[in-house]
Parts: sequence; structure tokens; C-alpha cells
Amino acid sequence: MTITPDFILQICYYGLIAFGIFCAVVAIACWVTFRGHNLSGDSLSNIIAQTEIPKLATIILIIVAATFLGLLQLVSGESVVAILSGIAGYVLGGRNPQRKDKPEGTGTKKAATS
Repeated sequence: MTITPDFILQICYYGLIAFGIFCAVVAIACWVTFRGHNLSGDSLSNIIAQTEIPKLATIILIIVAATFLGLLQLVSGESVVAILSGIAGYVLGGRNPQRKDKPEGTGTKKAATS
């Protein structure tokens, strides 16, 4: 398969259509979810911060960029695999439940030396 300018334009065209559909679906989902509620900007920013939407969007953009760089043969296949496996490790490594700190009264005490 050879990469031609027409192929790149076709990929960009379909990517733009997919992005438009995605934005429309997100807008409709937000409208359905939040209609009838009186939400201020502060409460919406808290919702976005607690749901890790920016983190997810960044990961998706990195995956799309790595895929396009690989398709356009601007980077080698091994580099794309390294990027994607690094993202997979980051995502799967961050899925562990957070540990709670032990209360101060538990644990072993050191013996007092004089």
C-alpha cells in the first residue's frame, strides 16, 4: 500500500466526519443529562475534574496521533507499538484501587533504647 496525498485527504475527511458525529453525540448526551438542572460553571468544572475526562481525551488523542504517524510511515512500527504499549501500561496501572493509609495507632513500635 502506498501513501498518496489523496489517501491522506480521504483519511482526514473521514476523521473530520467522525469527529463531528462524536461532538454531536456528546452535545446531545449533555443536553439530555443536564436539562432541567440549574448547574453553574463551578459545578460543571467539578464534574469534569472528578470524572477524569481530560485524561481520557489526552490518551485518545495520543492513540490517534500514533496511529496516523504509523499509517503515514513517519515513524517505524516498533515506535508505534512502544507508544501504544506505554499507554496501555499507564491506563492499566492506574486502575488499582487507592490504598488507605493505616491509622496512626496501628503498626509496630520501636523498642526504646537508652
